[in-house]
Amino acid sequence: MNAIYELLKNGAKNYSVTVVDEINSTNSYLKDNAENLKDGAVIIAKKQTAGRGRLGRSFISEKGGLYMSLLIKPSLCAEKSLFITTTTAVAVARAIEAVSDKKTGIKWVNDLFIDGKKVCGILVESTTNPKTGLLDYAVIGIGVNVYEPESGFDAEIKDIAGAVFGKNNDNGNITRLAAEILNQLSDLLAEPHSKEVLNEYRNRSVVIGKKVDIIKGSNTVSATVIDIDDDAAIILELSNGEVIKKTSGEISIRL
Repeated sequence: MNAIYELLKNGAKNYSVTVVDEINSTNSYLKDNAENLKDGAVIIAKKQTAGRGRLGRSFISEKGGLYMSLLIKPSLCAEKSLFITTTTAVAVARAIEAVSDKKTGIKWVNDLFIDGKKVCGILVESTTNPKTGLLDYAVIGIGVNVYEPESGFDAEIKDIAGAVFGKNNDNGNITRLAAEILNQLSDLLAEPHSKEVLNEYRNRSVVIGKKVDIIKGSNTVSATVIDIDDDAAIILELSNGEVIKKTSGEISIRL
């Protein structure tokens, strides 16, 4: 923990960071304790036993990865909450490039890719005050494959998963990456709906202009990604020529 604090800069120095060897889920921990924790609480684990991804999926969290969550209590309306995810994606992409020099792209809305392989997933969970329409809090979960698991990636993900540094040979990269992510988040979350950050999100997109499958439950619809608009929604053209906008859901790049 001290090693991470030494690398924190500016506003990130105000974060309260806890590091544990193992936990069920960093997101679950902060959600369960959100009322008693202050804005800026961070928990980092070397391994998760019940890591979660989007749409209720499990998130494989073996040693060799960075699993961290940040609790924020922003004055932000629920309609703008998608910007927390897009801003976090840019922050993590910048951090990965700062420690690895590897070009990092973003697949709408929450996955980061290097050389065509997914190296990071982001899960933002929040609650809204029904009286004010503002977020009570948001928990930002970030899982990065810093190194490949010792036994390799599971069969179900081995064709799509990658790692920032390949095989495990940690010489402080996990610590440096954790600190740099927090430094970037501290700067960028001050204005999560910044046009500059959204433009960077667009420029890093690995899906604009690509044919994708829109996944909704058991249904899949083919489309072409036209753009990402100023509300961070994805604009798609269906095979029949109809243009639609989505602010949530999942897409899969067609190979």
